[in-house]
This record gives sequence, structure tokens and C-alpha cells, in this order.
Amino acid sequence: MMRQLLEKLEKRDNDTVVFTGAGARLTIGYHGADYTLEELPVKGKRQLRVAELGTGYRGGQMARAWDALLWQNVLAQAKLADKDGYDAMKDKVGKAMAEARGAVIAKWQGDNRPDWLQQQGGWREKTVPAGRVAPEGGDTAIVVDGKDFSLKVTWKSFRAYSPDSDFQQSDPYYSGIVEKTASAAAKLFKLLQAQPTALKGVAYKDLGAWLDDHKVARRGTFSTWS
Repeated sequence: MMRQLLEKLEKRDNDTVVFTGAGARLTIGYHGADYTLEELPVKGKRQLRVAELGTGYRGGQMARAWDALLWQNVLAQAKLADKDGYDAMKDKVGKAMAEARGAVIAKWQGDNRPDWLQQQGGWREKTVPAGRVAPEGGDTAIVVDGKDFSLKVTWKSFRAYSPDSDFQQSDPYYSGIVEKTASAAAKLFKLLQAQPTALKGVAYKDLGAWLDDHKVARRGTFSTWS
């Protein structure tokens, strides 16, 4: 069963892994230090539940007891299935995490036992406007090429660097264009998802005007020598 689960996990370029169930998405952060569970958007639903779980895991720890909190071990205990929705995933992962924390303490040898793990608590849940949650398949980045630049866009952000930017290791300088709001990024994401070559003939010097014409709110960003 764990093999099937691992095959369902998708790796992202920011060291996260994602599991998508029935109308819900679980995102596990760097080294399994945090989990985010989201209801996925559906037509007619304006508010969605989002829950976050801090695990207490500390990467690089030498004590073998910490292995219980590795995300691979937590998911093996949780036994997630494709049919699991938001509530089922929240319940399974929450219980598996509580057991994993208990296992760390039970297996601990020597001083400095991390009893504070028991105070980490469970899921912290809130509701957010549906537009803030990427739809299924919308949480991966899209990279498109303009005439002399590349633009990377996700549901919540986008960035394009000037071709004149200098990324040398010594005293780098860059200038770029980024989203003004998360909703602007979502709008551009949907536009470029539908028209991947929309920026093909656009030069960087004209990108701001192109975004303005398409009513995508943006702002400039830059770094200078210190």
C-alpha cells in the first residue's frame, strides 16, 4: 500500500511533496517539518477550509528516535487512499502525527528528551476565499518564454527578470516584475495555462504594458549593490 501511495505523491521544485485525494490536497513541506491540507475549489463554493500542522521535526538530528517523524513514516502510518477527502485526510494524518510524536519520546535514549513535542498540538484550521486556493493541477509552476526573458508563474506569484540583470556571485544586481496581489498571479496563471505562447513575441521592455493591457496588477522589484 505504501508503494501505491508513493507513486501518487508529486514532487515539487521547492522540496515539497503533494498528495491529492478526493477534493483535497495535502502538501508536505521541506523535510516534513510542516503539512498543509486544503479543500480544492468547486463551482459554487466561495469559502474553503485550509489546515496547517507543524510537526516538531528537526532535520539533521542525530538521534534515531526522530525517524518516526519522517514524512515517509508518518504517511505509512496514515494509510491515505485516493478516495479520502478533506476530513478523512485530516483525521488520518492527525492521528499518525500524534503517534509519531509519542514514538519519538518512547524511543528516546539519553538526556534532552523532547517532551515539548507533546505540546505541538494538532491542525490549525481556517477558512479562506476560494480564489486563494489553487485548483487541482494548478499548484505547479508554469514557465513561459518571452522574446528576451522567461516568466515563472504559480497560482499565487509570478516573476520575470530583466535580461540586463546580473546574477554573478559577487555583488549581484537584478530588476524584475512581480505580482501586485495573489489574485493577479492567479489571473495570469489561467491566461497562460490557456495560451502558453501568449508572450512569445513580447520583449521584456514591453511586458509591463502587456500586463496592464490584460489587467494583471504588477509591480517592479530590484536589488542594488550594498
